[in-house]
Amino acid sequence: MNLTNVMAMNAYSILLLMVIYNHSMKNPEKNNLQQKLFVMMLQITAVMLVVDVLSRFDGNPGSIYPVINQAGNFLIFLLSPVLPSLWLLYVHFQIFDSEEKTRKLLY
Repeated sequence: MNLTNVMAMNAYSILLLMVIYNHSMKNPEKNNLQQKLFVMMLQITAVMLVVDVLSRFDGNPGSIYPVINQAGNFLIFLLSPVLPSLWLLYVHFQIFDSEEKTRKLLY
């Protein structure tokens, strides 16, 4: 896939995430741990989509593209474990319904 296709798909995905985010912000239980974890997962996913575009910059060796590509690759590998960790905390809270235990795991 070329960079334009990746940018278009990621922009569409970010748009969908924004719709879900806006809908979830209308929830009256915004301060609930479950809601906070869900919103954090949405935000991290959006950030990872932007970083994914940066990690796709391959090009002329004399330009700044290799630096952007390296930075994007570094960030995508750095952020990769964050989303599954948040998902595990979210599932833990769903199963055990104990905010105290889930907060201990968070820290």
